[in-house]
Amino acid sequence: MPASLRRSRRGGRRKRGTSTAGMSIEEVVSQVAHAVSERMGLDLIGLGPDDIRDIVDDIVRGIMESRSTKPTIESLVKRIVAGAQHLRKAIAYKLLEQRGEELTLEQIEFIIANAPEAAGRSAPILYRIASRYNAEHLISALQVLWSRYGKRTPIRCPRCGFEAVTPELVCMVCNAILDEREVKSAIGFTRKLELLARSAPIPIVREILQAGFVVLDDEVHAPSTAPRRGFRVEIYLDKTEKELVKRILRERGFPL
Repeated sequence: MPASLRRSRRGGRRKRGTSTAGMSIEEVVSQVAHAVSERMGLDLIGLGPDDIRDIVDDIVRGIMESRSTKPTIESLVKRIVAGAQHLRKAIAYKLLEQRGEELTLEQIEFIIANAPEAAGRSAPILYRIASRYNAEHLISALQVLWSRYGKRTPIRCPRCGFEAVTPELVCMVCNAILDEREVKSAIGFTRKLELLARSAPIPIVREILQAGFVVLDDEVHAPSTAPRRGFRVEIYLDKTEKELVKRILRERGFPL
């Protein structure tokens, strides 16, 4: 049997790993990038060897500099594929950095699966792409990741479903400019106001009525009891809501 061939466990024959002796680092990186791309099926998300060359280059140089003997192409590929989780995360970050609005749905799925924290922080960009294709499964996943890794706020946007409404009533994800009626509906404001009016001390309820507004963070507060720092939105009571508070005060024995 020629020395360049050996039998596999199944009895077939395959080439020994190609030696990197005499090859330039660029040639090694090129061969490794091709092999890694093929072995990890990166073509399924529209990536080829050139797309991962920079990442592979750093890894290959690190391995070769740490060894006294020249590794084979196969041993380099195996070493890299063995750390596939870290490689996929690096690829996900690179996709976000380089592709931006040009990402495909398959690439978004890849990013969500392999770099969820990056997907959460980049939800505004990824949402815009997913919404163009009505990819509800991706939007749902991004909503969860935004709440975990993004700039979550207490108010869920009634248009895109992300907890991303700022104190100025602008959604950080879909850029919607909301009015108070939308926000009130989204948070079930009438029910929250009713519960507060029935449970808070009478002076607090009367303060809300006199001020004509409440302060919203994760809960509904009277102006004097609201936290002074952090997220807070002033929500004004309309005529119907004021009448609700008055009725509850009368029921509690404090007619106006």
